[in-house]
Amino acid sequence: MARDRTGEKQMKRLLIAFALLTPLSVNAASFDCQKAQAADEKAICAHLTLNDKDVEMHTKYQFLKGLFAMGSRGALQDDAQQSWLK
Repeated sequence: MARDRTGEKQMKRLLIAFALLTPLSVNAASFDCQKAQAADEKAICAHLTLNDKDVEMHTKYQFLKGLFAMGSRGALQDDAQQSWLK
């Protein structure tokens, strides 16, 4: 039984490493560019490199968030921090 858990942990680590090392090239920001208001949002929508990095960060965050059980993610400090992550 302990051996199965070790394999499970190794698989999670392997998936995390793969996710972090896999480059993504997508032409759509992680938010709606039609509704971009802030300067940083407009910059991301205007520049392909920034757009790709934004999508890469968002995709990796969503992937990694799904790997861990709710209790193991840790408590977020406050509502502002939680809304920023969305």
